[in-house]
Amino acid sequence: MSESDFLSIDLRDVILYTGVVERYSGEIFNEDKRRPAVVIFKCDMEGEIIFFAAPLNSSASEAWRGPGARYCISPSGKYVDYSKYMTEKEVKDFLKSEDIDFNNIRTISEVAVSNSFVVKKENLYKKIGRIDSTDYEICKKMFLDYVQWLDAEKK
Repeated sequence: MSESDFLSIDLRDVILYTGVVERYSGEIFNEDKRRPAVVIFKCDMEGEIIFFAAPLNSSASEAWRGPGARYCISPSGKYVDYSKYMTEKEVKDFLKSEDIDFNNIRTISEVAVSNSFVVKKENLYKKIGRIDSTDYEICKKMFLDYVQWLDAEKK
């Protein structure tokens, strides 16, 4: 995949999720709904556009800890294990500003969401800094699938 392919993707428009997601109404997810949801967004980090897969972690038992963007792929193709945190207000403002219609969001690679992006306390503190080849391949496939879907939508 070329750098131009990555730069043409506006990942801020995409939320990956499993289960039922409530429309934004003050609370992002109800406690009785399945989690996680993963917000994909892009960030300019030191002059390079990085695509973050950020799990939304709003569980009352875990408290607000994120989202933590652990898995990301840069246009140069390198895998970055990087932790970035947004406040609850920043996430809510982000979601509101995008005018998201949850009924029209395409679920991309539910296996990746279910197996790779579950946010757990121990992951936030113990796994950060460790690169897992399985996680990398899942994340890479997720983005490639999204690019293919975008291309198909344009035709």
